[in-house]
Amino acid sequence: MNTFNISDATSLSIEDQVEIITGYNGHYTAVGKHSTRNNFMLTFIRMIIQCIVLIPMLLLSSFSANAWEYSEEMDKMRGEVAKYATTESKDKVLFGGFTLLRIFLGIGQSGSNDSFAYIKLGGAMGAFNCISTCVLDIKFDNDPITQIYVRSSDNLNILHITSPEIFIDKIKHSKKLIIEAKFISSGTHQLEFNVQKLKW
Repeated sequence: MNTFNISDATSLSIEDQVEIITGYNGHYTAVGKHSTRNNFMLTFIRMIIQCIVLIPMLLLSSFSANAWEYSEEMDKMRGEVAKYATTESKDKVLFGGFTLLRIFLGIGQSGSNDSFAYIKLGGAMGAFNCISTCVLDIKFDNDPITQIYVRSSDNLNILHITSPEIFIDKIKHSKKLIIEAKFISSGTHQLEFNVQKLKW
């Protein structure tokens, strides 16, 4: 069994690490090399580092690939099924000084194949600053700014897009959409939506 001074411990490489047991007078005794144990620890550390690097990338990839959520709703009276696809804005709107409003973009198709598209506030609070019909500035990807006409719901929490077919067709060929809208008590806000990979 070999002995060495504590000052010599810094010269050991990772591969030559040894289990140390405290001895006498500031000296330590090396109790054999454990290469199998060291290899396991090195592999374990590498796995942790890979997870730290890969998990955020996977989450980002998942967000990009699954921006849309799909659902169906049965019209029991007519025996028709309406289809929906929705995505949430990455931007929130502060309402009343303390409430963050979630904003959703939705498209759909009724059982009679009529298309529709809308912008909706999440929750019961907040309201769009739009009475009856309004014009909104929008921008797809790096295209020039264009306008769309919308009609507000009675409680001002939904804006229905008046030309949904053209709007949906443009979404199919785009990755990002920015909508500029006005909100009561909150002013004007730009809302960015991830619209890529729409399955429609």
